[in-house]
Amino acid sequence: FHQRWQVMKRVPEWGEQAIAPLLEFMQDEEMDWEVRWFAARALGQFPHPHVLTALLNLLTTSTDEELRAVAMTTLGQFGPASIEALTQLIEQPDHRLLAVQTLAAWPPGKPLRDRYADISLPLLAAAQDDRPAVRQVAIAALGGVSLAALDDGQSNTVITTVFQALHDPVPTVRQEAITALGRHIDTLDHDELVEQLRPYLWDRSLPVCKAAARTLGRLGSKRAVAALTQVLQSPRDIRTQSSLRTLGSGVQPPDQILPSPQILESLQLTVVQELGWQPQFTTLESLLSVKDAVSQAVQLEIIAVLGRMAAPPLQTLAGNALAGWLRDQMHNPQAGTIK
Repeated sequence: FHQRWQVMKRVPEWGEQAIAPLLEFMQDEEMDWEVRWFAARALGQFPHPHVLTALLNLLTTSTDEELRAVAMTTLGQFGPASIEALTQLIEQPDHRLLAVQTLAAWPPGKPLRDRYADISLPLLAAAQDDRPAVRQVAIAALGGVSLAALDDGQSNTVITTVFQALHDPVPTVRQEAITALGRHIDTLDHDELVEQLRPYLWDRSLPVCKAAARTLGRLGSKRAVAALTQVLQSPRDIRTQSSLRTLGSGVQPPDQILPSPQILESLQLTVVQELGWQPQFTTLESLLSVKDAVSQAVQLEIIAVLGRMAAPPLQTLAGNALAGWLRDQMHNPQAGTIK
């Protein structure tokens, strides 16, 4: 493997005369799988139309996941030419998912924010597809499109499309929409985002609930902390306040349900962990206000978060709170783990 990798890095030295044998290796189904893989990678260094066509053919005809993956990666090196070809591929229902997955990963090796704006139009179209898998990938990719590279109209269309996906009937699409909004936090109104996401802390899908908790945790605003703290309250307070806040927000609520104790505990652990990323007085106050209303597992997570608050004066306040908590539990024989 190492030798072949070193050879591949020297392919450009051979010039265009290397294209024909590389195409032959890649297209030969009798050839060793690893040779075909390296040939496909090496072809990315030759952005010629016939190479692009061959890679698209490998993407759409191969049944080997690794070969299709390397075709996706290599196509990203062809820039706008590959976007045009993949956009045409999206129009073919049998290949739409593959084309969207390839666009979502383009260009490889670059941060999400560096993706070119050219991919936004085909992804916006794919976000309306009848198939949930296509919508899911498209929405996830829209979370990585650089809004700064778009004009105001295109930027608003991207955000509107992602917000609309919050109401998708399929949980995985809602989850990706919430995550995508989290990637665009810097361009959104934080208070509005809190009100839009608050109801999804009570979605019927636990992954959706956790995605909402993570995005709200990234916000770290007082309203976001208050929404997360609500999840840590007693079950009766949770149901009452959730209903009141959802009605008061004017946001159409998702399909909600009061979770079982096990699911609620799992969600609460995620909430505490997310609050832990926001070491501020509001967070400290919120965690201490609910410490007696949660399970022992969640209490231990709260203790861990308080123990990591190292910046003054929070460190002193957290230390005093932990010392007071210990004193309160000194004569409680059932609090051995907490102590």
